Amino acid sequence: MELTPETEPSAAPRNDLERSLARIWCEVLGHEKVGIHDNFFALGGRSLHMIQLRDRLLADLGHDVRIADLFKYPTIASLAQSWSPVDLSEKADLGQIEEQAQKQREALLRQKRIARRGDEIRER
Repeated sequence: MELTPETEPSAAPRNDLERSLARIWCEVLGHEKVGIHDNFFALGGRSLHMIQLRDRLLADLGHDVRIADLFKYPTIASLAQSWSPVDLSEKADLGQIEEQAQKQREALLRQKRIARRGDEIRER
């Protein structure tokens, strides 16, 4: 028999995000241990558990997860993987936005200085 994520023994979390997700899943579902490929619904997850999970993910990790995403990514591995590219691109985008905002602030200050000098010259 070939081992697949659904049939292999519970795989341990590989990083901090997966460890945090596993801890939260255990607490919400009342399990002692969950693997990163274990399906939330196969572990007994129901609609109330999903709401509790969403609330805990927001409270503990600061991640606002849509219920639809919990259906779409029903394993710790898939949910963690779905966050990683988004988080990295959001950080990159935020850095670019902050850099652009700083350039705009500096340009505005230069324009104000030029306008003040123009007013001073006209007053003379």
